[in-house]
Amino acid sequence: MDVGRWRQRFAALNPKPIDLSLSRMQAAATRLGHPERRLAPHIHIAGTNGKGGVVAALEAALTAAGQRVQSYSSPFLWNFEENIRLNGVSIEPGLCARLFEQLWTACSDIPLTWFEADTLVAFLAFDTWQADVTLIECGMGGGSDATALARPPLAAILTNVGGDHAEFLGTDLSRVAQEKAGIAKGAPLYVPANFPHDVGPVRPVPLTAMHPSLTLANAVLSAHFPGISPLDTMPAQMGRWSRDPGDPHTLYDVGHNAHAARFLARRLAQEPGPYLLELGMLHRKDPQAFLEAFAALGPYLKPVDLGTDGHTPAHISRLGQEMGIPLWHGEPITTRLVTGSHQTVAKLMPIRMNKTDGHDVDGADAPLPR
Repeated sequence: MDVGRWRQRFAALNPKPIDLSLSRMQAAATRLGHPERRLAPHIHIAGTNGKGGVVAALEAALTAAGQRVQSYSSPFLWNFEENIRLNGVSIEPGLCARLFEQLWTACSDIPLTWFEADTLVAFLAFDTWQADVTLIECGMGGGSDATALARPPLAAILTNVGGDHAEFLGTDLSRVAQEKAGIAKGAPLYVPANFPHDVGPVRPVPLTAMHPSLTLANAVLSAHFPGISPLDTMPAQMGRWSRDPGDPHTLYDVGHNAHAARFLARRLAQEPGPYLLELGMLHRKDPQAFLEAFAALGPYLKPVDLGTDGHTPAHISRLGQEMGIPLWHGEPITTRLVTGSHQTVAKLMPIRMNKTDGHDVDGADAPLPR
């Protein structure tokens, strides 16, 4: 079977798409011979937004310095294999499918969630690759996240804490912050200097004019890899403030919550107007809070239909109209931003990668693979 079918099979094991607990991971890891205990020194990254940017920056700097770097991040745009990389190159589909088969043979009677299965496959891949450095991005939690099965990291990074995933993590942001900080397990925990929550001992990082993810990544590089030069600019990431190769005034970004929207609105304000916001969002996300961040820029709005996974175009249109954001009917625009979810960007971005699998649509809170 290909990777997509294996993931569908694992998705059927547990009726809960998210089930925060390490008990199933521990049971499965025991049967697999504990590959997570043999990881190369790793850096663990948690937070509501910016995790992928930190991973990308660390991956680029370490790889450029000649380190052998293995990375696990989520979600993906087109293929699950994008999430498991060696020196920035996605895992080969055949190897990935074989590792899913190995996991199924050993653990099919354990009700793993699909994200737990994905994470165990990443650990099995890392056991094969034996790299110098490992980069691990949390799915959405921290100390209870499937990725926390790994031993204490060399360093941990907590980018920020917002209200995403309240149905799983709760609405008390201080407690959410403590959960996310649980990835550190006694290792140095790097947070922005303006981090508002008490999570115990931290290493605060003053944010500069640089991208916040780049600032945090450079702080860890300076402290733990002193021979490696920090980066001056963020490396390009597919679907994260990506410019259309055929139209530099069309931008794509997978931001999907209010925190991300405020960041995107500030960046969009630096581009020439008038603006077109092409927006599609999943049911569990809040399009009203997202749109509020852009209202002052006076954009036009074009809703994107994500089918049964997302808010209807009519609903998004109505919210926009209530805020004074008009629907686009072909008026002249200069800058177009396609955003709201990974699925929106994957649907409208003209660049295509090898598509061997259906796409997930929002990291650890995605619906079951199709």
